[in-house]
Amino acid sequence: MLRADAGNWGDVADFLIIEDQGKPMAAASGYTPNSEDYCPFRLSKLGKIAQELNWSEEIATTWGDRYVQFWGGNLQPSFLTPQATWIIESVAVLPEARGRGLGKLLIKTLLEEGLSKQHSYAGIMIIHGNEAARHTYESLGFKPYQTFYADYFLDQCNFGVEFPGVTKYRLRLD
Repeated sequence: MLRADAGNWGDVADFLIIEDQGKPMAAASGYTPNSEDYCPFRLSKLGKIAQELNWSEEIATTWGDRYVQFWGGNLQPSFLTPQATWIIESVAVLPEARGRGLGKLLIKTLLEEGLSKQHSYAGIMIIHGNEAARHTYESLGFKPYQTFYADYFLDQCNFGVEFPGVTKYRLRLD
């Protein structure tokens, strides 16, 4: 998806990566949300992704149909509506590197980048149950902005699987 420039949630250039002896240990991205499509993927780039992955036309069509069924296509699902003009996404730290402050360092760096780009607010989202992430975000000053509980995903999104819900957080940058 990144090689095909098909993502709406940032691209390769938006990622910060912390390495230890050449091995990636933690990563996160910061980006300005697409104002027209809040879903993770641009369907207009499906052909390029299919080419990158060497998919047949049948596989690409099936994948595209399932994407539309799951996400609703190029729409703006309310739970994906950005809570800020600068979004921090894909914060990940390898298990063996956790507890060293790498995630917090990445987020602080991305907050500085958002401020340097004149953004007033930064947003981040957690899946319910990820207490380590919640603690980290709140320790940096993020405040809960909007919560979507498990019932929302059962009733509104038809995910077809149990999903614990999400809370969006926001932080004033200036």
